[in-house]
Amino acid sequence: MAQGYAITYVAEAEVIHVHEETPRGVYNRYHREAMAFKLMFPKENYHLWNLMHNLAANIGNDLWHASRQRQLTSHFGEIFWFRWMQFWGTYKSYRQSGPLTWQLRQTFYYPRGANLPTPGTTRDIPPIQYNGSG
Repeated sequence: MAQGYAITYVAEAEVIHVHEETPRGVYNRYHREAMAFKLMFPKENYHLWNLMHNLAANIGNDLWHASRQRQLTSHFGEIFWFRWMQFWGTYKSYRQSGPLTWQLRQTFYYPRGANLPTPGTTRDIPPIQYNGSG
């Protein structure tokens, strides 16, 4: 902007990104998202029928598109594990009851074996002051 450029919103702009995730990472991502959705819309449900329907429909659609793009052989297995973890994570969130615990948070946001602080530990770094002072 200092060089005279402007930032503009373009609704038609296409964003392409890639998630380099493991099956466990995909499961955790959709489990997290479904928990948040369930908190925002508590009357919504996701039943076994939803899991089976979404799994079959999305796998079928992915296989069709991969075939048309001549990518079926290289992505065949990935399509199945990705969609299974996506909808299994969603389904499990709707079956879960209780609060979001520290252990569950660790599972969602941190890789296994990471050296993490325990709940309630303090930091030596002062927090960011957003009001401009400090």
